[in-house]
Amino acid sequence: MKKRGIIIAVCLSVMMCLGACSNKKEKETTTKESSTKGEVQTTVEQTEINTTETKNETEKSTVDETQEKTEKSTNEPYSSDAFDGTYTDERDSNTIIEITTNDEVTTVKISMAVSVTESKEWTFSGKFDEAGTLKYTNCVKNTVNYTDETTSTATEEYKDGKGSVTIADDVLTWNDEEEGTSPEGAYKKL
Repeated sequence: MKKRGIIIAVCLSVMMCLGACSNKKEKETTTKESSTKGEVQTTVEQTEINTTETKNETEKSTVDETQEKTEKSTNEPYSSDAFDGTYTDERDSNTIIEITTNDEVTTVKISMAVSVTESKEWTFSGKFDEAGTLKYTNCVKNTVNYTDETTSTATEEYKDGKGSVTIADDVLTWNDEEEGTSPEGAYKKL
């Protein structure tokens, strides 16, 4: 809805500018051609006709473009990589959410540090809808134990977990329906 309002406001502004420009040309023509009344009247009439035609064409073109943009924005999902990036919460530096898109499939990986030697990882994929929500039913949760800087072992806790990720106003929220363990917070893109 915000996009539609912005598009309409921009279109109205352009139409007002075009109208102001055409009125200025009309006045200039009248003063420049004041030598003979017949020429002035013909020029003014022709300018009025051209101005009216230009306004009508501009209005029709603007309306068509606005309708086309509105149809696209309401019928098409977000671009496949619109939300790609790393998200964190200032208050929760233990959780990092990474979003990547390949071949129009978005993969989300959530890493939550439990301790220096252990973390929990959730990985799932899907597609964002028009509302900015990715619903999933394919989540795999692993517990990762680090024995040193280069060695780790992952233990699968479950697969086929359910939930959703929603991004609105550049803020990501996660709803884990499997365990209800999703941390509360406003994750923002780095």
